[in-house]
Amino acid sequence: KKRVIFVGDVHGHLVSLKALLHKLKFDEKNGDHLVFVGDLVNKGPDSAGVVALAMDVGASAVRGNHEDNVLRAHKTLQKKKHRKAQEILQTVPDRGTDGSVFGSREDLTETRKKHDDQARSVAKSLSKKQINWLSSLPLMLRIDHLHGAAHPPWNAKEIIVVHAGLVPAVPLHKQDPWAIMNMRTLLYRLRAKADDAPEAAGVAPPLADMKRHIEAIPSDARQGEPWSHSWNRFQNVSFPLHSDRTLVIYGHDARAGLQANPNVKKGKQGGRKRKGVRYAFGIDSGCGHGRKLTALVLEATGPDGVVMHRLEQV
Repeated sequence: KKRVIFVGDVHGHLVSLKALLHKLKFDEKNGDHLVFVGDLVNKGPDSAGVVALAMDVGASAVRGNHEDNVLRAHKTLQKKKHRKAQEILQTVPDRGTDGSVFGSREDLTETRKKHDDQARSVAKSLSKKQINWLSSLPLMLRIDHLHGAAHPPWNAKEIIVVHAGLVPAVPLHKQDPWAIMNMRTLLYRLRAKADDAPEAAGVAPPLADMKRHIEAIPSDARQGEPWSHSWNRFQNVSFPLHSDRTLVIYGHDARAGLQANPNVKKGKQGGRKRKGVRYAFGIDSGCGHGRKLTALVLEATGPDGVVMHRLEQV
């Protein structure tokens, strides 16, 4: 009866986290294991307490954009200790969380300044041991195929835990770190790609030899298609066998809310809509905004390969 318990964005709300674990009768000594999808810190009143609890129970976690902000703030504070007095007064530069991986930077807004001030405050509240723990968190966790799981989606090839998202069809080792922590949607553009090299240097291939393909660009804005919709479609259409598919558990998108309906839109065939299986589970239900905190509980219910999931909230 070992359980893997995935917890959505806690955002410093220690009371809610303790209430959720109490409701689940969480017991790490009996085989329960916690996995946080990032953003344990910021917004709430006790980020240090949340980190301490995660460390005490031996939890796993991935780095979210708020952990990244706190670590950057900590690094800036450490540098300031060694600067002259006049250098300490300089403005902290913008980190480019507007999507600078592919776009230009904007001036620091009031909202960004508020987030920076909060990140500095949290960084000051954390012990050296807690900072080191945050800095050790990976961008993604990979869980191998669940031995004995016989039914979709849990009989997938592997489960990936990230904070924000992944771009379909891009190998895991080539995913962009900024996108993994910040993306919400995908913007699409067409690009021409030559199949064959030109016969002579400097001579463009004929138009007939050019193919147009779609490139997906990750964005932290709301324009475009939610990346999870694309991920579900890609897994259902591209891999006929459930055992070849990859399931993702993520957080980050509180506005979109809980994304756990087992059925998703697969596409159309013969003018009829087809349903597919969900392979992207979003469990940020807005705890950082005064709403519920969610846990996705994964457990085996018997010897026949039935792996079930259920949701618990406080």
